[in-house]
Amino acid sequence: MEPILYWYPVVCSNGDASEDRIVVRESGKISPIQLKKEPYEVAIEAGGSSFHLVFGHKSEGMFLCMPDRYTGCELSELSDRDSNMNSLLNTGLLDYEDTAAIVWALYSISGLLRFIH
Repeated sequence: MEPILYWYPVVCSNGDASEDRIVVRESGKISPIQLKKEPYEVAIEAGGSSFHLVFGHKSEGMFLCMPDRYTGCELSELSDRDSNMNSLLNTGLLDYEDTAAIVWALYSISGLLRFIH
């Protein structure tokens, strides 16, 4: 499968005041590794970073594992950006921009999985 381009929001700041902040769109690339059955596996490139994601369902919801970052967390549904942002930020290992890139990639993948399955 060909790489998939997607967009995610990034907050840019020119100072400390909230009016000095703007939200811009950045692009990322999802390279599917395995999306035919669970656990799913993709590689993501966004904002100069790369991530290897393994995710799927478990007995009480969904999970995300990032073997290249030695971390993982529970997920809500892939399309639930707010809850998944909180779960990933609570790992304490990712900054806001990387977390947004991953969460919006998962959101994009949720639509693709509905189409595939």
